Amino acid sequence: MDLTELPDLMTRQQAADYMGVTPQALSQMNVRGEGPRFVRIGRSVRYRRPDIAEWIESRVVDPTTLRVS
Repeated sequence: MDLTELPDLMTRQQAADYMGVTPQALSQMNVRGEGPRFVRIGRSVRYRRPDIAEWIESRVVDPTTLRVS
């Protein structure tokens, strides 16, 4: 699934499916302050496509900078 195919506001399930994690794991990431930004609409949580893309990009690791101890 391409990020451009997703709706502008995604449910936790849709965001988790795209990210390859469970909705529970995504929820726990957010509780710990480690997940992508989200929007609260009443009691509902929604994720914006640009926020997920930004979060994913912030976790890219350049293997040439990793050190082996």
